[in-house]
Amino acid sequence: TEVGTATVQPDGSYSVTPDAALPEGTSDLTVTFTDPSGNESVPSPALNVTVDETAPVAPVAPTLDPASDTGTPGDGITSDTTPTITGTDGTAGETVTLYADGTEVGTATVQPDGSYSVTPDAALPEGTSDLTVTFTDPSGNESDPSPALNVTVDETAPATPAAPALDPASDTGTPGDGITSDTTPTITGTDGTPGETVTLYADGTEVGTATVEPDGSYSVTPDAPLAEGTPDLTVTFTDPSGNESTPSPALNVTIDETVPVTPAAPTLD
Repeated sequence: TEVGTATVQPDGSYSVTPDAALPEGTSDLTVTFTDPSGNESVPSPALNVTVDETAPVAPVAPTLDPASDTGTPGDGITSDTTPTITGTDGTAGETVTLYADGTEVGTATVQPDGSYSVTPDAALPEGTSDLTVTFTDPSGNESDPSPALNVTVDETAPATPAAPALDPASDTGTPGDGITSDTTPTITGTDGTPGETVTLYADGTEVGTATVEPDGSYSVTPDAPLAEGTPDLTVTFTDPSGNESTPSPALNVTIDETVPVTPAAPTLD
């Protein structure tokens, strides 16, 4: 069926466009040449062209890759400024485009199994971003955006804790002298942020963790007995994004569980 005509240019080239839209599907397009006398050539070999103007179905909401979910798993808070976003509902070969608050930030190709993994080309700003994805088919038709995945980027570490204290219940012997026979002494403080993780270190080695209480206080105990001697005990705070503060000033505690030598028999004065 004839769908359009044009005139061959002086250099022998031509460009011809259908007068009306072709239907969706595959059409065999051929051309003929007609000279000024009205003689028409036989048709050319066919060019197979598929017209596709149907966009892919909108994706389901994407997910935050567990490897990018620093801190508390599943809370949507991360210190990773270029988090990897994944999904499984694509069509092989389509292009997945990642948007942050409506701005394109990255692209990737859907894998043969329909999965995709896309990462922002540049660091996202701190704060909460609405991340959405679209699918674009080989014809260039782009789907509607997916529902948003809310991701909070937080790469600011908590403030350095104040020096912790030895719990009075663990301060055996003379109160306040920092000498104890308790090899798993309880260490306390009051300057945390609720929900943060407090980590206890002995001479720079992690020995225990706990969670800061709603009032900002914490109480943390070594997981295993400390060796006799004077370890420098410090704590750090780690927020839900996984950002860890610098260590607190040290609390010097002397662990002494050696019983004195048995006295000799006393004498009567």
